[in-house]
Amino acid sequence: MSNELDLAIGDTIQLDGGMALVESVGSKTADAIMLDSKHKGKVRTVNTPFSRHLIIERGGQAALDKFNNDAKEKDKSRKGFIQTEPGDVLCHGGEIRTVVSVTDKWCTIGSLDGEEFAEPRWLNEFFFRDCTCHQLVRLDADARAANLKQFLAQRKSPLVEDQTSDEAVTTETEMKTKSKTSSAATRNVSTKGKRTTKPKAAKPAAAKSKRAAEQIADGKSSVAKNKLFGASLCRVAMTAGAAGISYEKFVEVMQKYGLSLSEGTIRQNMRIGKAGTMVGAVLTKEQLAEFGA
Repeated sequence: MSNELDLAIGDTIQLDGGMALVESVGSKTADAIMLDSKHKGKVRTVNTPFSRHLIIERGGQAALDKFNNDAKEKDKSRKGFIQTEPGDVLCHGGEIRTVVSVTDKWCTIGSLDGEEFAEPRWLNEFFFRDCTCHQLVRLDADARAANLKQFLAQRKSPLVEDQTSDEAVTTETEMKTKSKTSSAATRNVSTKGKRTTKPKAAKPAAAKSKRAAEQIADGKSSVAKNKLFGASLCRVAMTAGAAGISYEKFVEVMQKYGLSLSEGTIRQNMRIGKAGTMVGAVLTKEQLAEFGA
């Protein structure tokens, strides 16, 4: 009796990386889908005939059909979720951020301030909407590549530390917590052999101007919960970018109403509006006139 058998569709076989299911068979080779959790979904090419003692089960077409149906049901359970790719623009943590890298299960999201956050690779489509959660917009492959290149060129380095003496300072790798809720990274700094934790300094909140406070008290203000003209500052910044308004003029009007937003967030939203990849706030002629437009 031969120690080998010709492989057939639906055979479950044992490979060095775990078990696999044969999905197609050629004259000399066969393709098998890995079933173990570590390599699940990857395709391996094996020779046929195949060692008899490594053929675990001969399930036929029915076994392959069941595998494919189970995969389809799993995809249905991801309805409303999108698989992130490098360069994706997300509304994350209340500001516009960019996906900088991905693995099979996780993605790393960066901000222009140099922060990085770990999230699952599949994210709710909520993250792909603008910061007021109105319209779902996703960049195509070319736009993602261009956005990632621009983002990496403009963001602050995640590892930059201010040195206040001539002594050697070692910055260790930032540790990121892989959880569904984002957590800010902290930096461990070693000086003279002593290890301390240097937390990122909190940014002071800007005080509302006297005029804005009076308008809010009278119920006449167009500013509410960091909104301007009834829309989020992110969306107004997109409109400003599309209208060719300068960053300096936008900040002037924002501060006039006692509002604040980081420079990185403002500039990135203005770029998005100028590129037309997301829809900004709808403003009247009088509102645009405040920006000098």
